[in-house]
Amino acid sequence: MKNLFTIFAFAMALNVKAAVLTVSNNPNSPGQYTTITTAITAASNNDTLYVHASATSYGSFTIGKKLTIIGAGWDGRFYQFGQLRSEVGSITIANVNPNNASGTIIMGLFVNGSLGSNSSSALYVTSVTVERCFIGGNIGNTLSTSGSFDLVFTNWTIKNCVIDA
Repeated sequence: MKNLFTIFAFAMALNVKAAVLTVSNNPNSPGQYTTITTAITAASNNDTLYVHASATSYGSFTIGKKLTIIGAGWDGRFYQFGQLRSEVGSITIANVNPNNASGTIIMGLFVNGSLGSNSSSALYVTSVTVERCFIGGNIGNTLSTSGSFDLVFTNWTIKNCVIDA
């Protein structure tokens, strides 16, 4: 029994490799990265990106691996009083071989565009969680290629969000 516990603990320690990356485009509050795109490129599967609040939008980006992205949150009651927020443009969640973006978590972002998936019928993006976000555009599939695909959203959870499409 003791050996089984030791093997289990060792196996769990090998899986705990996730890093936390900070993103800030505010020179008064620097992060490790100034853009979300460069942070996503540097990140590995299962890493977490903290996106600092800023007066400047971080722009649109594509997530091509399983990440957790956490922003500063957004509360419409206080924004008119100068509250900073983690504002982004559109977010595309895509499967990019060899990575799979399924299981991605997005929290606390002000999405001033659409939120969607860019996926083929062979590679579905599943089990995505979006919570405590403002989404100012459509939620749906976006395709950058020609042709028709049967795109499926499976096990996407969107909770405690404001959707103003």
